[in-house]
Amino acid sequence: RRDVEGLLKKTTGEAAPVPELKGREGADWDAKGLSLRALGRCEEALACFDKALSFGPSVQSWNNKGAMYMKLGRCAEAAAATSILFATFLKQPVSTTHVIAGSIAGVGSIQRFKAVRWGLAQNIVWAWVLTIPTSAIIAVLAYVIIRAILAL
Repeated sequence: RRDVEGLLKKTTGEAAPVPELKGREGADWDAKGLSLRALGRCEEALACFDKALSFGPSVQSWNNKGAMYMKLGRCAEAAAATSILFATFLKQPVSTTHVIAGSIAGVGSIQRFKAVRWGLAQNIVWAWVLTIPTSAIIAVLAYVIIRAILAL
């Protein structure tokens, strides 16, 4: 992590103040994140937007988080945040693991198609497809075995 405060001291002569939080509401954390973003303290701003989202989903917090990811050159995370925001807007459940893996493959293929290891991506897709039926079979087997043991 770069010493952002040290850079601020060099350029301004003193560290720029960050407002202290009065309450514990998401809007306060969002405002602090915007202040930190304006000061160039991107990683800390992301943490504040995450904290704001922990109080409840907020379109503004998701937009701020996406903008920060884009500023940091993290296109895959920005794509994932946008996808999750869209799914939240549609009130559809999504797996964040699936969304992030898909975003990484998507952004990688846009930058350079051969940058994605498509064999690995295919294995990931097959694992997603086979997870539910496999877990169902294991659950049935466990049920049968436990029931047989208890019947003895």
